[in-house]
Amino acid sequence: MFDDGFGFRYEVPKQKGYERVEIVEESTEFALSNAQSTTAYWIPARGWNRYEYTYSETLVYEAQHIHTPATFKTEQGVHLSIHEAALVDYAAMTLNQRRPGRYVADLTPWYDGIAIKTETDFKPPWRTVQVSADAKGLLNSDLILNLNEPNKLGDVS
Repeated sequence: MFDDGFGFRYEVPKQKGYERVEIVEESTEFALSNAQSTTAYWIPARGWNRYEYTYSETLVYEAQHIHTPATFKTEQGVHLSIHEAALVDYAAMTLNQRRPGRYVADLTPWYDGIAIKTETDFKPPWRTVQVSADAKGLLNSDLILNLNEPNKLGDVS
């Protein structure tokens, strides 16, 4: 339990007849209540050098297909950020706005259009939503860190 947001993920257990799995899309959605007055801080998804882009500051309805983390500021000044944690052997999530303020998780596919090629049982990454009264609260949050697996290397000092 966290006091600065939440994380959730699905678990796919072993099932007879479903040993090998190929996933083409995920149906997770994130809905923001007011796309006309909520500000989005974002970079476009799937550009070849996407991590080098300068973040745009627009209203939500202008932020169509965006990379995570995506940060939003409501009219009341509440800040939230949508991202993921424990992304291991799974397609990265982008956010595709299907209707104003409603984003669907859009998985980055392989060359053949399949997003995930795996075997059961598996656990996809955590989907996270951080919430804070200000931007500094998002930065100081340990939510994503705490949802990742512990360091397997031990003491690296």
